[in-house]
Amino acid sequence: MAAAYSTDPASNPDARSGGSASPQAEGPQSSGKQASQSSPGSLLDPIRVNRIKVNRILVPTDFSELSMEALEYASRVAGIVKADLLLLHAAEGERLKADGKARLQKELDDQVLALRSLQGLDPNMQVHTILQAGKVSAQIAETASREDVDLVVMGTKGQRGSNPFSRFFLDSNAKRTVEHCRVPVLTLRQRPEPFRLRNILLPLDLTERTDRKIDLAINLAKLFDARLRLVAVAHFMETLQGKDARLLDAMDVQRDRIRTAGVEVSTEIIRHDNVADSVVHYAEEIEADLIVILTARENRLDHFLMGSRAGRVIDHALRPVLSLHPPDLERLLAR
Repeated sequence: MAAAYSTDPASNPDARSGGSASPQAEGPQSSGKQASQSSPGSLLDPIRVNRIKVNRILVPTDFSELSMEALEYASRVAGIVKADLLLLHAAEGERLKADGKARLQKELDDQVLALRSLQGLDPNMQVHTILQAGKVSAQIAETASREDVDLVVMGTKGQRGSNPFSRFFLDSNAKRTVEHCRVPVLTLRQRPEPFRLRNILLPLDLTERTDRKIDLAINLAKLFDARLRLVAVAHFMETLQGKDARLLDAMDVQRDRIRTAGVEVSTEIIRHDNVADSVVHYAEEIEADLIVILTARENRLDHFLMGSRAGRVIDHALRPVLSLHPPDLERLLAR
């Protein structure tokens, strides 16, 4: 069983001893630890706010129902940020010759027509279609680079599909895209009903990239007028090594940074031996609209962690997952 507790000592005096409590929401005017009480330099780092601009969103499609759901989701995001959509179909092997370019182009056009028929979408939204030959994940990465794409949105079956081959085909392409694409990738297993982006879950750790990840989260929250939910998972070895206190301190620091930026935030630490499963379950508990994860691949250990943790979150989360590489953070925040 996982144990969870709030990290706000004012509202939960038992937090640092591992007691259980509900997460405490804190807005810009909430009381709490002042900047002078945080770790040195924590609140002195500049927060780059309102800098994110998403101009072009790429949506790969295999003409399945799940692809259409991903396209509809992307169109809702595009409507908020005023972005253009690029609908891509990549035909592997001899399929482009066998099916015929004209027929595949018609399927792309039909999907655009189906999108246009949906209610509540911006009628002036620009939707472009792209037909390419080659391996799916490679074409997604190449198209994203060539077309100066800011975000990729695609479906992944995870444990949902009944056809094992179809499930493997979609999942492997989604994971390869997350691993190799140089822009943020948003994956979803199902279309959220209703569509909203008001409750963003951000799992945290003790890495040096945490401040930049928080900067991005603050920007996302401001962009979508959302609330941030920070969660850290302390597994058995971290508890044994006494790292719980460091996690609590880090959460306090980041909570203060977010509150200073004028964004509503709640924090929680969960004790659990499986980090990925804890994040997935907590996302369901709080009805998160989006999970934001950082996928690092700087060495073989990072590559392993990406496969075992981030990959598991992507595969099992029922909520949309936004995956970013560390360079994505700087590129987005530098715009």
